[in-house]
Amino acid sequence: MLATVLSILFLTAPAMAFDHTHAAFTKILQTRTQPKQGQTWVNYTDLKNQSRSELQAYLRVLEAFSADDFALATKPQRLAFLINAYNAFTLEWILIHHPVKSIKDTGSLFSSPWKKTFPGFKLLGQSFTLDKIEHEWIRGNFTEPRIHFAVNCASMGCPSLARRAYTGTGLGQELAAAEREFFFNPRHFKLDGKSVSVSSILDWYGGDFEKVHGSLGNYLSSKALEFGLSKEAIPNLKISFSDYDWSLNGN
Repeated sequence: MLATVLSILFLTAPAMAFDHTHAAFTKILQTRTQPKQGQTWVNYTDLKNQSRSELQAYLRVLEAFSADDFALATKPQRLAFLINAYNAFTLEWILIHHPVKSIKDTGSLFSSPWKKTFPGFKLLGQSFTLDKIEHEWIRGNFTEPRIHFAVNCASMGCPSLARRAYTGTGLGQELAAAEREFFFNPRHFKLDGKSVSVSSILDWYGGDFEKVHGSLGNYLSSKALEFGLSKEAIPNLKISFSDYDWSLNGN
């Protein structure tokens, strides 16, 4: 009996010990980012020179979280884990290539940076790419379009990088805050009469919003109503997509 109890404790200890508040990542974000130009500006220089070891220590904690641990976590904890992993590994990707003017410059003629196997790390016991995290593990398993306001591609055109880590217990409110920040930023959403200009992200991933809201138009119409457009004008709402700014969100 004692051996069985000890065995259970041993098997569940890694999952119990994992910090689902991701406090270590929040500390990095609070220290090395600041609001600027309606975007979270990352001080990549200081992150590389002064906090690289802290970031890599956090990445090793993510790496140590096994597929079995992941399966035992709650659904919000799993999604928060993946969003934080995407954002943290994107920061590390930039540091690997720093200085650089755009994340797109870190790819090659034959492979974008998002399709390159991440060097020196595994996640959930596997070699991985940033695309694998976003498209296979997140979009492939969670019907939650607001993740597009949370995952950050290190570019000025991205929804702003949250300055706190995402958590399992607060995930709903945190995604709502990311969505709200996106729509209050004229870089991403601009309403002019019956016309709305919105980030190309909503064009690229419109299908994710369609699954939840029926259509991208329905979703954007609800946001236009929030910003004061009359119900009578909604059927004639004209939607356009703005150019994407791939310049680096920091220095």
